[in-house]
Amino acid sequence: MNKVKSKSKNSKTFNLIAISIIVLQLLLIFLPFIWGVAQSFKPWGEWITDKLGLPENPTMKMYELFFQEFFVDVDRPNMLTGVREAIRVYFEDALIITLLYAAGNSFAGFVASFITAYILYKYRRFKSSGVFYAIIVIAINLPLAGGTASGLKLYHQLGVYDNMLALCILNAHPLQFFFLVFYSSFFAIPNDFFEAAEVDGAGRFRIMVQIALPLVKGVVLLFFLQAFVAAWNNYMTCLMYMPSY
Repeated sequence: MNKVKSKSKNSKTFNLIAISIIVLQLLLIFLPFIWGVAQSFKPWGEWITDKLGLPENPTMKMYELFFQEFFVDVDRPNMLTGVREAIRVYFEDALIITLLYAAGNSFAGFVASFITAYILYKYRRFKSSGVFYAIIVIAINLPLAGGTASGLKLYHQLGVYDNMLALCILNAHPLQFFFLVFYSSFFAIPNDFFEAAEVDGAGRFRIMVQIALPLVKGVVLLFFLQAFVAAWNNYMTCLMYMPSY
């Protein structure tokens, strides 16, 4: 009885310490963020006298200046004529372009990884399936250095340089870590689900979309979160391959 009470007391102490650490981490993350947002409403004159305090007379002037002064001048080809035109891209346009690129890149990568993983899992009994799986795993783990120059030259020769849609399509490949996650997730699904769907007359595509996809939706959401953030932060790729955007 004393051992049970001791374990219970130790468990409560551990939970209290763990919760305290988590709360402290959240405070260290969100308090500076909230302080930074509050500082954006401070008039310029208050910055001279007090650089750390909260704004006494909040104003939207900084945001007005931001939307007026934030722009990038680019030369972008006209979609109808093909002639390059000088365009001034402001914040809202840059935001829309970034969202389109991040969402398109994430969706293309998801489709390629999910479908490839499902096909290799479904037909894993065939020897060719193991060969393709080995090739993908080797390609994922093989360090490729110095491929930027050749990649840029290839994009120019294919005529897809500076094309956002083409770049998203070219990113539709399973050579990424989440291919392995999808492939492993299918083994956790009882085969009875697939067999029951086949008995009821469901086709291969319908089984993949209506049976396999909902059962791994947690992995799908995690993939989209990771892929979207990675594409959102991938400024260098856009700078090299899509300078007009």
